[in-house]
Amino acid sequence: MDSVIRFLPKVENYIKYRWNFAPEAINRIFDITQLTSDAIVADIGSGSGMLAQAFVERVKQIFAIEPNSQMRAVAEENLKIYPSFVSIDALSDATGLIDNSVDLITVARAIHWFPKYSTKAEFQRILKPHGWLAIINTPHLDREILTASQSIKIPENGWDIAGDKSNDNYPDKLKEALDFYYDSHKFFKFDIPTIQSETWEYFFGRLCSQSPSPEPDHPLYKNFEKAAKEVFNRFSVDGDRIIISAATCVYLGQMSN
Repeated sequence: MDSVIRFLPKVENYIKYRWNFAPEAINRIFDITQLTSDAIVADIGSGSGMLAQAFVERVKQIFAIEPNSQMRAVAEENLKIYPSFVSIDALSDATGLIDNSVDLITVARAIHWFPKYSTKAEFQRILKPHGWLAIINTPHLDREILTASQSIKIPENGWDIAGDKSNDNYPDKLKEALDFYYDSHKFFKFDIPTIQSETWEYFFGRLCSQSPSPEPDHPLYKNFEKAAKEVFNRFSVDGDRIIISAATCVYLGQMSN
């Protein structure tokens, strides 16, 4: 439940500034899994419905499992016109879905928040035999800009180091998750390169969408804003925008026992 509480103040920034998923990545998922329009999908930790939106017109039903009421409300408002979309207030390890009912589970940018043992058991319960799990993220590939951005995520700038589950050791946590949820190395991995062009508003908004970032009323918020502006100015094109190499990265396979 900690992640539910932590993201409550971040909802607006998350919705406006987080990077979306490359359509080609979704197409590749369908190509590999051979999912049809009769497929049932469960998007776990579905947030504002950004990933669910890529499935609503392509499957019979997509269950959006999201415990954060504000995030869930945004998804419900944006996707309510789609008969396939079903919003559920639930956690990753207690979805309320029927046994052996799901063809594909998707998890986007949230796997590191889940209690792994109970979540894996729940995933195995709801997946059909030979069902699929897709873990999807949108990594920052420009190492110089990333390193500079990471360097300002410090207590002196109001950054909550203790609550940061996705900072420097994220690659290690991702590898641990892949080893845990999939049979060792028995999964597809593919990256779809993207280019992100961000104004100062979008660059800073994306940083502020991360749960450990300080809120505007934090006494060190101005320090964080100043440090972020220095990073932006260092890498921006004519002071107007920053160009970032990124990707939609997909890990897709069938779960281990």
